[in-house]
Amino acid sequence: MSDRTTTITITEVDDRLINDLKNAIGEKNLITIIRFCIREQHKKIFGENAIYGEQKLQTGNGNEVRR
Repeated sequence: MSDRTTTITITEVDDRLINDLKNAIGEKNLITIIRFCIREQHKKIFGENAIYGEQKLQTGNGNEVRR
């Protein structure tokens, strides 16, 4: 008997997880969890101050604006 293999993409896994979670926890809670995950990934890539803390924005005339 030959071994069977199955190929599944990350997108398909994500779709399945999202559909299963949506039914289990509700759509609003799922949106909250996804937003949290996006923020955490953003912090890992760009650093803690990219989301929280002081940010310097460049204006068109060369001045910096602090937020």
